[in-house]
Amino acid sequence: MAGPAVRRRGSGLFVLACLLPALVLFVLFMIVPTVNVFRMSFYTWSGFSPDMRFVGLDNFVRLLDDTQFVRAFQNTVALLVVVTVVTMGLGLFLAAIMTRQRLRGRTFYRFVLYVPSVLSVVVIAAIFSALFDQENGLINGTLRLLSLDGLRQVWLGDQDIVLWSLAIAMVWQSLGY
Repeated sequence: MAGPAVRRRGSGLFVLACLLPALVLFVLFMIVPTVNVFRMSFYTWSGFSPDMRFVGLDNFVRLLDDTQFVRAFQNTVALLVVVTVVTMGLGLFLAAIMTRQRLRGRTFYRFVLYVPSVLSVVVIAAIFSALFDQENGLINGTLRLLSLDGLRQVWLGDQDIVLWSLAIAMVWQSLGY
């Protein structure tokens, strides 16, 4: 009969054997390409020729001088902050409501809130494209029916509101988490 130390070691080997394939795949498909891309960022290279010329930090300096990159980076950070804060705040608020004992239909509401979390990005994009379409979208169509034509927008084509339109879609998708 095996003692506790032998069983513990056997259990550890079993856990290692179970984790090893995932760890190998993670290193192979995530860590190695990331390190390789970072290494390549110090070179200038066409991508096709074997000629790679070391340029050091020049690529990063050029990137920071590019106004389009800086604007895209600012938009990404703003979207990240807004979506995270709104999702967490609204999610906690809805979770507090859903945990009430006397809430009728609590299971249904939980299901409705969680469904967008399991939809693919393509489905989310199709839903919000249908909502935000300039001519035939549900939002602009509803505004037209209510004789509020002045409020109709080019939701995904106006630089001033596209970020907010994307934030709404992202919050809706992640709210169930």
